[in-house]
Amino acid sequence: MRYEPRLRLGADRYPAASVGNDLPIAAERRGQGPLGRELGDEFRINQNLNEVFDEAAAARLRVNSTGLRCLDIIQRLGQVTAGELAREAGLTTGAVTSVVDRLVDLGYAVREADPGDRRKVLISLTPTALEAVYEIWGPETREYIEQFTSVPRAQLEQMIECTREANEIQRRALERIREPG
Repeated sequence: MRYEPRLRLGADRYPAASVGNDLPIAAERRGQGPLGRELGDEFRINQNLNEVFDEAAAARLRVNSTGLRCLDIIQRLGQVTAGELAREAGLTTGAVTSVVDRLVDLGYAVREADPGDRRKVLISLTPTALEAVYEIWGPETREYIEQFTSVPRAQLEQMIECTREANEIQRRALERIREPG
């Protein structure tokens, strides 16, 4: 599909309207042409699609966006303490307690004593949660696996590195906007 640049309304009168386009513009200045802008647009489209999908998934699971984020973190890490979950989710430990209480009430999570340190409590997902998550994300995951099996390893490694770098940029941006000021 040929990329056709779209008119950025308001950027001439309101400089902030063009802020989201800085990355693609910088890429064009480095000689990458419209590909930089197209890549930026695709990132933004993907982010919006993920947000809408996650809203629908949260509704289906009867959790809010914070609960969904915590389900994802617990699934990815296997077992976590409340402190680890709070750090990963960007929440206070008090807020995490409320979220975990809700997940336990829904039958999605359990709290168990850490066998290595009885003072610690580990949070993990139940089979009910794993089944519900698989029902929602299983078909998409299978499609991704099918799609990426034909991608050469070197390209996958490059995609992983680019994604890690994008995640670091996002973490710094989050810290910046959370700072008082």
